Order: sequence, then structure tokens, then C-alpha cells
Amino acid sequence: MFEIMEEIIELDTVFGKLKCYANDLITKQIQQFGNHTRPEFAFATSLILKDFKIFDLGAHIGTFTLSALKKIDSNSKVLCVEGNKKTYDLLCENTNMNHNVLKLNKFVGHGGNNKYEYKKFDNNTGGGYLTKSYSGEIKTVSVDKLVNDYFSPDYIKIDIEGFESIAVKNSTYIQKHTPILYIELNDESLKKNGSSSIELLKCL
Repeated sequence: MFEIMEEIIELDTVFGKLKCYANDLITKQIQQFGNHTRPEFAFATSLILKDFKIFDLGAHIGTFTLSALKKIDSNSKVLCVEGNKKTYDLLCENTNMNHNVLKLNKFVGHGGNNKYEYKKFDNNTGGGYLTKSYSGEIKTVSVDKLVNDYFSPDYIKIDIEGFESIAVKNSTYIQKHTPILYIELNDESLKKNGSSSIELLKCL
């Protein structure tokens, strides 16, 4: 369905064996530093308590989830949501030994009837994004739908390439229960979807 890099390599990492895309930005960071955005993940996961339930929205190949798993106990759980099917398959392989990880192959947004198509970035599989398209076949799922279908999270990581504002603004759960949020802020990506970093920060 989505055409992205075909070559897959296996790396020895701090998490053990990890399946990654060859010649990819995120893979290069893992090779150089041991993890994707390692210092940032170290700070973000320092806020996680052992009994936390977590949403990883835009989970990619699972590097944040694997970091978070080191902080939680066996009774806690992580829901990983990744829209790109090939990346989702790698996510499943990389987390298949963890019984408390749930996986869902969906894109996160407002959950309405708008349809989208997926645009990829060469050499950066984490940078693919959705654009509105009358001929598109992709629909998004909302944060509140995930809460209703799975569980109420204490912590939500959101890295969904410009849809962060849409996801937050359309979530009654986030506004009412104020879970810890770890959100990517890319002003250019947000502006493509009618928002901005400042606007997103104002609604938190």
C-alpha cells in the first residue's frame, strides 16, 4: 500500500536486536547514539512511573516504547499506534517479546470522515505524513476512540507529523484528565495542517 525503503537491517542495540530500515535517519541515530533522540528519550521517560499506562502515538519501529518499558512493571501496558504498514510490521517484530505491549496499525488524528493519502520522506521513514485527498483511502482514529477501545493512559507520547494539534484539540480525555504529554513540535508540519507550535502550546 505504501512504498518505502525495502531493505531491512538488524542492529545490536541497548534493547537487544532491533529491525530497522537501512540508510534511514533514525537508523543512523541508533547506530551513532544507541537510540533515536537518546538524550530526549532519557528525559521524557524519566517522568514515567512504574504503574503508568502509556500511549505511544506515532510509534515508528518502537524505540520510545522499548525505552518506556524499562520504567514500567509487568502489570502496566503500552499501546503503540503506527499508521505505516511496513513500519508497523517492524514495530511488531521489535516488541513481540513484550506481553504488555499492544499494537494498532492506524494513523492518529481527529477520527472524522476526512480521507487522506500518505506521503513519504526518502531516507527518513519517521517523517512521512498525511495529506487530505478525495481519492485517499486512509481515515484516522482519535485519542478518545483509543481510550474507549483500550485503556485510560497516564502518559501520551505524540509524534504524528503535523497532526499533534488535531489530536490534542479533539480529545476530551486529554483536556479533562490532563495526562503527561510528550509531544513533537514541528512548526512547519503543524502549519501544513492549519496550526502552529504556539497554538498547540496554548491549548495545553
